[in-house]
Amino acid sequence: MADFDHMIEELKQKRDEARVQIHLASKELKDEWQDLEEKRADFSRKARQFADDAELKKTGAGIGDALDQLGSELKRGYERIRDALGD
Repeated sequence: MADFDHMIEELKQKRDEARVQIHLASKELKDEWQDLEEKRADFSRKARQFADDAELKKTGAGIGDALDQLGSELKRGYERIRDALGD
């Protein structure tokens, strides 16, 4: 679970950095931000469920992989927004 805790903290930091500058963004970036926010909420729900459900821990490899993939997608999305705002 420490890996997910670290990922959640890293995503929170990237999200906070992007949120500070999102008001300067184009419509396209704002739309991407909204999509990321929806995925982040889904990620947070699934991560909590994964951590709290003992049955999922037994079969968690597949779910853990899916959460890892979703977390990576969120990270890349926040980085794209940050990079686009930095131009």
